[in-house]
Amino acid sequence: MTKEGASGKPAVRTPEYERLFDAAPGLYLVLDPQLRIVAVNQAYARATKTRREDILGKGIFEVFPDNPDDPEAEGVRNLRVSLMRVLQTGQVDAMPVQKYDIRKPPEEGGGFEVRYWSPINTLVLVIEDNPDMNAFITSALSERYRVANAFDGHAGLRQALDLLPALIISDVMMPGMSGDRLVEVIRQHPDLDDTPIVMLTAKADDALRAKLLRHGVQGYIQKPCTVDDLLARIAGLLNERRRVGRRLLNLEERFRATFEQAAVGIAHVAPDGRWLRVNRKLCEIVGYRYNELLKLTFQEITHPDDLDLDVGLVGRVLSGELNSYELEKRYITKGGEVVWIKLTVALVRNELGAAEYFISVIEDVGPRKAAEQALQESEERFRLIAATIPEAIWLIETLPLRYAYVSPAYEAIWQRPCDALYESPAAKLLALDEADRERVWQTEQQAMQAGQAFDVEYRVVRPDGSRRWVRERGHPVTSPHGLAGRYVGITYDITESRQADEHLRQAATVFESAREAVVITGPEGEILAVNQAFTEITGYAEAEVLGQDTHALRSDQHEPEFYSALQASLQRTGQWQGEVRNRRRSGELYLCWMTISSVLDEHHQVSRYVVLMTDISQQRRSEEQLAHLAHYDPLTDLPNRLLLHSRLEHSLEQCTRSHRRVAVLFVNLDRFQTVNDSLGHKAGDQLLVEVATRLRRCVRGEDTLGRLGGDEFMLILESIDHHETVAGMAHAILVALSRPFSLPDGAEFYIGASIGISIHPDDGDDANDLLRNADAALHQAKAQGRNRFCFYAAEMNADALQRLELDAALRRAVERQEFVLYYQAKADLRSGRACGAEALIRWRQGDGRLVPPAQFIPFAEATGLIVPIGAWVIDESCRQLRAWHDAGMTECRLALNVSARQFHAGDLPAVVQGALARHGLDAGSLELELTESMLMDDPQHTLEILQALKQLGVRLSLDDFGTGYSSFGYLQRFPIDALKIDQSFVRDITGDGGGAVIAAAIIDLAHRLGLKVVGEGVETVEQRDCLRSQGCDEIQGYYFARPLPAVGFSAPLVNCVATRSWRSTRRRVKSPCTSRISVPCQPREISSAGIWNNGSSRSSFCPLSIE
Repeated sequence: MTKEGASGKPAVRTPEYERLFDAAPGLYLVLDPQLRIVAVNQAYARATKTRREDILGKGIFEVFPDNPDDPEAEGVRNLRVSLMRVLQTGQVDAMPVQKYDIRKPPEEGGGFEVRYWSPINTLVLVIEDNPDMNAFITSALSERYRVANAFDGHAGLRQALDLLPALIISDVMMPGMSGDRLVEVIRQHPDLDDTPIVMLTAKADDALRAKLLRHGVQGYIQKPCTVDDLLARIAGLLNERRRVGRRLLNLEERFRATFEQAAVGIAHVAPDGRWLRVNRKLCEIVGYRYNELLKLTFQEITHPDDLDLDVGLVGRVLSGELNSYELEKRYITKGGEVVWIKLTVALVRNELGAAEYFISVIEDVGPRKAAEQALQESEERFRLIAATIPEAIWLIETLPLRYAYVSPAYEAIWQRPCDALYESPAAKLLALDEADRERVWQTEQQAMQAGQAFDVEYRVVRPDGSRRWVRERGHPVTSPHGLAGRYVGITYDITESRQADEHLRQAATVFESAREAVVITGPEGEILAVNQAFTEITGYAEAEVLGQDTHALRSDQHEPEFYSALQASLQRTGQWQGEVRNRRRSGELYLCWMTISSVLDEHHQVSRYVVLMTDISQQRRSEEQLAHLAHYDPLTDLPNRLLLHSRLEHSLEQCTRSHRRVAVLFVNLDRFQTVNDSLGHKAGDQLLVEVATRLRRCVRGEDTLGRLGGDEFMLILESIDHHETVAGMAHAILVALSRPFSLPDGAEFYIGASIGISIHPDDGDDANDLLRNADAALHQAKAQGRNRFCFYAAEMNADALQRLELDAALRRAVERQEFVLYYQAKADLRSGRACGAEALIRWRQGDGRLVPPAQFIPFAEATGLIVPIGAWVIDESCRQLRAWHDAGMTECRLALNVSARQFHAGDLPAVVQGALARHGLDAGSLELELTESMLMDDPQHTLEILQALKQLGVRLSLDDFGTGYSSFGYLQRFPIDALKIDQSFVRDITGDGGGAVIAAAIIDLAHRLGLKVVGEGVETVEQRDCLRSQGCDEIQGYYFARPLPAVGFSAPLVNCVATRSWRSTRRRVKSPCTSRISVPCQPREISSAGIWNNGSSRSSFCPLSIE
């Protein structure tokens, strides 16, 4: 065989090759991988009397036909096996071919003629290291045989393995590999294990001769020898081999006869599944011809469902786990039919234990399988019938009583296994309701004794306690003698049929009591029946509508096309459902959800329509209310943020088409938080409602007014021609909101508003731009002093950017701890000595510039950064206080303000406790200052936090007292140690504005509650003397000491300043403060009287002192 080149043609056609190939004495054919003949040499053509052109291009087995009926055709079969092995392994292969048939040329009469291999084709390998001896032997043999030569043992071994000669002549003593070693290696090769070997030696060595004979040497020639002796010895060995071959051939022929005439299929199968040899019966079973089957494997004709099992068993035999196996499986015949076979397989191994081939015996069991299948199908049909029908089929023998068969339906009815009946027939009786047991037993026993049929109904009690009604009918099966030895019968569940009447009664009850209206009509729409709910919903009595058409219930709210579509849906799907507006008997319209279903008769024609109607009028009103709540503010009933945004986008679309302008006004109440904090949320809500009412009076019909949330409102003005129109509207709003507001409890107060305005398209193309810019304008209006309106200008974005930069800088300051504390001393008014200090925060930026708290604390409060800042202040204050104590200032007490946001963050006690513990500080040295508004936001929660702080031992004081709104009841309960008079009262204490009266009231109230009083913001000697005359305990302010950094703050300095301050005014006798008031012992609550009138109130507080 030869491989093909890139062009697809044999890659051997060179002139040199052609000459050598044609001159070769042997008979040679060259095949391509498809086993087609591509070259023929002269020797072959002469020996076979064949013309080259007659066989070139033909398949090898067209020239060497394989006739299974000819017992002499073994050579061709051997050739086939050899070629298959070459194709699979790619290795050189050789196999003896005893004889073969050659078709005679047509001119010689055609037919087959037996041809033998010519002797010249017998190859003898001569291995002799002596060139002369080698030449002598070659010359002597070349007349009769083909001769190959080798001059040492290694070369001889290679030649033997490559050429597979018919006989080997080898010298004993050779360089590289001795003759005896050569024989050992050759006998280990399966293709050379029986090749005759003749050894040559120059000396007679009996021991060597014995050794070589043990290794399988057939001849021994002593040099020198004659040509006749050499030829005789070789001819004898070859003839003996032929005689052995003929004997084996005879055995093979007898085996073939048995093999081919067997009544079962027999095959030799290669370990990989290829058919090596098959008999005629196997070909009949699978429908393939001999040649066709040998081209297949057993896997290719095995049914896919059986293949894995068969291959698995083959693997177990090859592994030695099994010696053989039997299997019933299916083959797929050549015609595609399935045939059942019984397969018996055994493995044949060679003398080395390697797998040679399988012997498979194949028995056609199709008829038996067909009979089994027919029986199985019959049994399956009965099983399916018995298992499918709901009735239990049974067969009993009466003498003695036992169940011969019970179908599976028994288990479904009784909920008990059939095995229980097989074991004990009484199991059925025991499962009966006790009230029915005796009656059923007597009825069935009497019928069986009389050989009569019986029909009985009873109740079965299931294991779960449920009961089922069953009906059982039995019929006698008479024996050949006329005796009823068996009974056959059925038992079936009649619970449903017994319950049918009850269900009908229940259906009638449901029909009448259903909350939905039920109407049954004929196919033409005439009303046949209605229930009570129909009367309640429509107002029509049953007698008024029976026989009437359903058109009488319709309203004029739907077009004719609506009813046409309804009817089309009924005809197409048999059902329709949807919302319908009908009219009650009173003429009132109502909305109902209607479902119409058609009822078909046995001919699949509509016989009835069933209509269900549910009055959903109230449900729809509720849905509309929910939709209103989703888009309107529940407090003011104005559009909310969602609806405002939608309407703004709609207005922008319209004005873009009409080339008109749209204005957006943000309205923010200026002092609303003061009302909310001081008077409570209820008062704040009442105020918002009144504001909405006034704003409604200001806007036009085509404008949109809404509430964004909190104290913010928004107005959308459409179709604006001039800015003056917007300004006029804004002015009207400010005027309307500048008038005093009165609450139901009689309180009267003033608020103002700030308005930011943006106009499309000048200030933005879309809703988001307009809203952002209106908000920027609103901030500008507030920055300019409130109670005014401001149009958007591009510079406002710079302010917004500045706020963003401040936010980023402040966050960096928190991370880098750029804050420092200043300390302002407090003085005892009795002794004039410093009694403590208050910590005040400053921000020292990277460039060294000191930023006062007024510029960053409000922003920190708004962003939440005040919480980590406040925690730092607490820790730093404790650290500094510890340092002062270590320096000898042990009496120093330090106060610091707490932010409202930090107070309500929830972890203030833990933060304070942690700072005290870290610095080993006594809690009594620390004082926390809180505001009224902070404490009154959630009094109960505030009390819990204050008590937790008090348990730590920290002192607590109420800062800016008098500017908020406090309850005496809570004030008494709060564990406060001191009150601080707000500096707004101290500032007016020497004038006629009432400051002295308020200060005196606060001092008197605090002392009655057992609290100390601190006056803050003292800047003059007159203010100091007035507070001292009223009994104030301590003061704080620029008069006594300015805030100083920790480095410049020391006790000696403070004491010195205090002494000078008191000494300079000791001669003063008359106090400039002459007002003193008395306060009742148990007032219920106090507010800052006249605060709103004199304008000194503050609506919000900085959480840390601002200097």
